[in-house]
Amino acid sequence: SSRRRHTRFRNVTGVQTCALPIYTSYEVAFNKQNSHGWSFLASYDLSMHHENANDALTPNALFYRSDTSDWDHAIKMNGTYSLPWFGLNWSSTFSAQSGSWYNRGVQVRNGDNTNVTQTIATHVGRYPWVNVWDQRFTKRVKLGDRQSIEAYYELFNTMNVNTITSFGTTIGTSTFKGTDGSLYKPSAIVSPRISQFTVKYRF
Repeated sequence: SSRRRHTRFRNVTGVQTCALPIYTSYEVAFNKQNSHGWSFLASYDLSMHHENANDALTPNALFYRSDTSDWDHAIKMNGTYSLPWFGLNWSSTFSAQSGSWYNRGVQVRNGDNTNVTQTIATHVGRYPWVNVWDQRFTKRVKLGDRQSIEAYYELFNTMNVNTITSFGTTIGTSTFKGTDGSLYKPSAIVSPRISQFTVKYRF
């Protein structure tokens, strides 16, 4: 005799996978502590992200899944300097981050008459590096023993870079091709240059 399936469990509604991501990181840093009116810190990070592919639920997922390791790079430098004018302090930060990998997909209609996105190529390319330079100028004026006024002027994305951070990678959608016919229509860029002025009163 064969086993009878329980009438209350007719369909499989979920599958638990055994994927296990692995992270490895290396960092080299140089630090010059504040002395003679200035300080400086620089670091370089090399990180590896290896995510074992989830258990494939379809033949396509089994064929296109990726088990490769992704290496990312990051450079960061920041420093402070006491300017010789009006008691101003200047601090600056520069960061550079390598872009992440992106895949290519295609939008198709399945047997349920629903549009689904199927990955057809992994690690097609990487987004460009994102390089951002920020500035900050500070002035502090003491008012007695316990009170002070602090003024800040901050400038973010000094060079006003517009690096692409995301674009359409799915064939068959309106985000894949631009109006000029080029592929990979941009969908997100680095925020534009922003400046702000802040005054704080401490007591």
